[in-house]
Amino acid sequence: MAVGIIVDEHASSVSVERLWKAAIVDSHNLVPKLLPTIISSIDILEGGGGVGTIKLLNFAADVKGAKFIKDRVDVMDHEKHIFKHSIIEGGLIGDKMKSYAAEVSFKSSTSDEGGSLANLKIEYELLEDGGVPSEEEISNIKQVHMAMVKAHSSFSILSTNLSFQYYIMGVVTTQSENVLAIAPNRLFKAYADGANFFPKVIPSIKSVETLEGNGGAGTIQKFTFAGDDQQLTYVKHKIESLDEDTLTYNYSIIEGDILKGALQKLSSENKIVASPDGGSIWKTTATYHFDGDVVIPEDKLQEAKEKATAMFKAVEAYLLANPDAY
Repeated sequence: MAVGIIVDEHASSVSVERLWKAAIVDSHNLVPKLLPTIISSIDILEGGGGVGTIKLLNFAADVKGAKFIKDRVDVMDHEKHIFKHSIIEGGLIGDKMKSYAAEVSFKSSTSDEGGSLANLKIEYELLEDGGVPSEEEISNIKQVHMAMVKAHSSFSILSTNLSFQYYIMGVVTTQSENVLAIAPNRLFKAYADGANFFPKVIPSIKSVETLEGNGGAGTIQKFTFAGDDQQLTYVKHKIESLDEDTLTYNYSIIEGDILKGALQKLSSENKIVASPDGGSIWKTTATYHFDGDVVIPEDKLQEAKEKATAMFKAVEAYLLANPDAY
C-alpha cells in the first residue's frame, strides 16, 4: 500500500510563542476570518481544543472538490510547539486516501532578524483501488496548510495590545475600544446628531452637510475638513444602519480623498456598551478593502488609532463640560 510524504517550511518574523497561539491554539476562531475564501467555518464537535478534540472544517463554496473535513487533534505540545492532527472524514479520505496525518512544528529562527520557522510534514496512505492524488491535489494540500500559517503570521505582525488587525487577500480589518465617561444613550444621541455635533467639537471638521436622507439609514453626508492636513479635504459618509435600541452605528466612506490609490472601500461598524462605572465603551471594527494584496505599515495604523483616540477625547471633554447637551 503506497505511502506519501509532503514537507514544507515557512519563515516568519513573528516569535514562536505568538505564532503558536495564533496558528494553533486559536485557529478555530481565526482561520475563517483570515481565509474566508478557503474555510467558511470551523465547529468543535468534541473536546476543548486539546488532544482528542474533533473539529468540522467547512470549505467555502468556491473550493473545488471536498466540501468539508473532520479533523482530530493527536498531539498538542505547548512546550515544544508541536501540533499533530489527522483527517478522519471528508476530503480525500475514503476516496483516494486511507489515512492522512499532518505535523506542524515551530522553532526559533537562527537568522539575524529573529522570528520563527514553521515546518510542515504530511504523511498519507493511499487506498489500494483509490488511485493516486494528482499533482494539483498535492499542491492544494500543501498550499492550504501553509496559507494558514502565513495568514496567521500576517495577523500576528499587525497585532497590538489594545486593538488587533488581520490581513488577508486585500482586506485589512482593525478592532479597537475607547472608554468614555459618558452614559451610553447620551453618547449615542450625540453621534446620531453628527451633522450638528461634530463641527462644534472636532476642530479638524469644518462642516457636515447632509446631501441625502434625514439622518437615519441611507443618509449621505459630506464632511469637509479644515487645518493643515491638505491630503484630506473631504469625505462622503453613508450611514448604513443606526439603531438606538442596540446602540449601533455603522457607516461607509463612499467618496473622498481617502479613497485614493489602492484603497477602494472603508466601512466601520460601531457599538456602544455600558462600562462598569456608568460610562461607555465604544467598540469599532473598521474594514479596509484594497485593490490587490496590501499590508498597511504599522505606523500608519498607529497614526489612525491616535487620531481616533483624540477625537473620542474631544467628544468626552465637550459632553462633560456641557451636561445639558443631549
